[in-house]
Amino acid sequence: MDDQSTAATTVRVGKLRPGTKLHLPALEVKRERTAIGWIRHVVRGAREAEIEAVREIQVSPRRQDPLCVLDSGESIVVTVRNNVTCPSEAEGVLKLGKDGDSRWLQHSLLDECEKRVEHEGWGLLCQDIARTWDGVFQFRAEKRSATGDIIVPGFRPPQLGALHGIGAHWSQSLRPATVVMPTGTGKTEVVLATLVAYARAPILVVVPSQALREQTVQKFLTLGLLRELGLVPEDVPNPVVGVVTK
Repeated sequence: MDDQSTAATTVRVGKLRPGTKLHLPALEVKRERTAIGWIRHVVRGAREAEIEAVREIQVSPRRQDPLCVLDSGESIVVTVRNNVTCPSEAEGVLKLGKDGDSRWLQHSLLDECEKRVEHEGWGLLCQDIARTWDGVFQFRAEKRSATGDIIVPGFRPPQLGALHGIGAHWSQSLRPATVVMPTGTGKTEVVLATLVAYARAPILVVVPSQALREQTVQKFLTLGLLRELGLVPEDVPNPVVGVVTK
């Protein structure tokens, strides 16, 4: 399934009204094939949005579609057709399918990123993204009540210990080291946190199966639970992910 499509919305174009909830799929640039796999980058993750205002807009000589102003201030055209060009009044065009899925036909954020990669390459984009991570990561411990309910979301003790151990080692040496964590304590999130908190160069993650590789790629594309737990700001850019398949 295309990562930009989802079955989370059953909204019909004719039913769009102020207050209607829309599911906005992830904005992922067109995947670039390399000699050993793919390059992928999600400019913005999937999210829910509420329509604040809606009006009809002319998208072709014989066709009108709804122009929706969202609670974020973003303006998008919502359509059921495949060939709608984004008008100047809108930032994107979202297509709603018959089975309730949705996908982006066009968006200014995708256009901007793709043009930049075309002119500057992935390397400069990666450097700029890494610079935005400086000082934004929170080493916050999870806190629970006496009944076991989570009061403050954050890292569990094995995760926080591993992160501090990595930081302590890299503050003195760049030689290889081994961090051992118990099963089921969230090793992938520790690797993600290591990337944002410490690494400012490409890192290589090795996993033992294709299924685990795809699962790990999906987490790296949107920073996994780090964003959901509030350990990085919502507007921090996602990393560029290279998927090595051979």
